[in-house]
Amino acid sequence: MAKQIKMLVIACNTATAAALPDLRAKLPIPVIGVIAPGSRAALKASHTNRIGVIATEGTIRSDAYRQAILKKDPTATVFPEACPKFVPLVESNEYHSTVAKRVVAESLQQMQKQQVDTLVMGCTHYPLLRPLIQNVMGPGVTLIDSGAETINDVSAVLDYLDIANDAATKQYPDEYYTTGAAEQFEAIARDWLEQPDFHATTC
Repeated sequence: MAKQIKMLVIACNTATAAALPDLRAKLPIPVIGVIAPGSRAALKASHTNRIGVIATEGTIRSDAYRQAILKKDPTATVFPEACPKFVPLVESNEYHSTVAKRVVAESLQQMQKQQVDTLVMGCTHYPLLRPLIQNVMGPGVTLIDSGAETINDVSAVLDYLDIANDAATKQYPDEYYTTGAAEQFEAIARDWLEQPDFHATTC
């Protein structure tokens, strides 16, 4: 709040599952999580109502995705699967490697058997592995990026509250912080966001 923010986006599925209600109760600004947008998008995309969810062990244990999906459509069948090896692949900048290809294939063996037509990438790290995930699951499975879907919610709330910035009158520079190694974070962000001048600060 010291940065005078007008909205907080919890861009982490595990943190959304653990802290969203408390943060909404304590903060005087809109707080947006990533689970509800991803769940809605999955239901909209699915034709069979067989929906897979891959995420960290913490998110899967919380059961947040399954509950969110079934709350909106009790007829859906949800197949949650923890993929704990995915985040280390991304954070070590190995998501283009042959090791990543093997790990993704091994991690999704069980999910392949569930005959899902839609798969939620329930961790904001996972979209960096999207080509490998899509290759394993096949072209008939729609991948849902929970982080990307959250952008629509953010835009809608900003517009509804009439607090969206006009790009021409932007008052504050972009600032990026990480709890990890800044150089490693910058390297991944520059590649993924295609921003060669991206800089971050360790907090």
